[in-house]
Amino acid sequence: MRVPAGTAIGNGAQRVAAFAEAVDFDAHRLILLRGPNGSGKTTLLKTLQGLVHHRAPDTLSALRHTLYLPERLDWADELSFAVALDALCLLPYRDVFTTLAKRLDLPQQTPYGILSKGNRQKMSVLLTEAVGWSRQIDWLLLDEPLSGLDPAAQGTLIEFWNSSTAAHRRIISSHGDLTRFSSALILHLAEGSISPVTAPLTTSLSQDA
Repeated sequence: MRVPAGTAIGNGAQRVAAFAEAVDFDAHRLILLRGPNGSGKTTLLKTLQGLVHHRAPDTLSALRHTLYLPERLDWADELSFAVALDALCLLPYRDVFTTLAKRLDLPQQTPYGILSKGNRQKMSVLLTEAVGWSRQIDWLLLDEPLSGLDPAAQGTLIEFWNSSTAAHRRIISSHGDLTRFSSALILHLAEGSISPVTAPLTTSLSQDA
């Protein structure tokens, strides 16, 4: 999908931001969103998923075949990662995510209700990825997937995304260190504008929050 300059996002009649330049989403496998709180990162992800719509002639359209992971997603307290993975992930891909769970030190048999905050986040991110690998998903839209994770876990997930062989593409909003991502388009949201970052990024998103 090619988005012309001037295309806007918002919620109902409220305009939040607009693209300062044209952006070809399909030309990138990984797109990162940076910007201060309230700049429209979540609104952009929800618009691409089709969850919110700006009532204006120049509004952004939703992408097709997407899966959106909100910043917080709660699972049933009694559900473990292992049980959920068996239900949601096709057999050929399960080893990918059991191995990744081990690298992340995620207890695979522990019920969600007694997991730590960080392990709950790991479970949500891995299960969303597992569904993306198992279904015909074109885009995964991940809202702050690194939130609440320690630096080692963040690095493991970023390494996984950098080397991913999955068919789907990703759009990720994160306050983590973007310098660890490779071959990504970075969109900066601020003061009502959405702009591609053309200069090398040497700082983390935490400085924008």
